[in-house]
Amino acid sequence: MPEDELLHKISAEQMAEKVMTLPDIYRNPIYLYYYQDLTLLEIAKKSNLPMSTVKTRMRRAKERLRPKMLSLA
Repeated sequence: MPEDELLHKISAEQMAEKVMTLPDIYRNPIYLYYYQDLTLLEIAKKSNLPMSTVKTRMRRAKERLRPKMLSLA
């Protein structure tokens, strides 16, 4: 998968910097999922949000991060 190859080229520090540029509603689920190792269900419960909202925010966060990550490669 091309995204996997890209992730190996980007340092964790660079990735964290890009994640921090996201608006809170997108940054929080990404942070909880990738840095705190919570499941989507755990994030939904912790955030008091429906699972569908968490999934949507994760998808939108990834969409916003993709061009930022490509600029690092």
